[in-house]
Amino acid sequence: MAETFPPVNTCDCHVHTVGPFDKFPLAAHRPYTPHEAPCAGLMRMMKKLGTARAVIVQPSIYGTDNGCTMDAVDQLKGNGRGVVVTALDAPTSELDALHKRGARGFRINAQSVGEADPAKIRERIMAAARLCARNGWHVQLFTTPSVLTAIADFLPTLPVHAVIDHFGLLSMGPE
Repeated sequence: MAETFPPVNTCDCHVHTVGPFDKFPLAAHRPYTPHEAPCAGLMRMMKKLGTARAVIVQPSIYGTDNGCTMDAVDQLKGNGRGVVVTALDAPTSELDALHKRGARGFRINAQSVGEADPAKIRERIMAAARLCARNGWHVQLFTTPSVLTAIADFLPTLPVHAVIDHFGLLSMGPE
């Protein structure tokens, strides 16, 4: 057992930062409107919990504007990494700039936009995987258990690692 709790270099592997809205306005077309949860709050929580690092994941409310996510990565001064969303035809210069700032993954968020067609999701994942391969990123997927089941044989064939976020929306059910 570790001598300290949490162990040194503990990482929260999935957090979102939101706002402040005057600096990082939400996308006009978004599936929900959250409260502000800026990086300053994340840093206070990390200090309280004793976590040293965090992975900031791009929420759907910002679309492909990674400003808030990457600002949080910057504020964590080497103790944060980002999972971003870009256009599937993003130029390599954009990907390289995000990588230089600490991006290490590309999120496909099918759930928040209501995409449930496994064939369409498979196409998006493959396009994202091609982008990720350039800098050794992973593809991160937010979708339902039924979609995950339908694409389960496809994920191991990707040229990069795949990460399933939010527990694949699996319900714990009764214990």
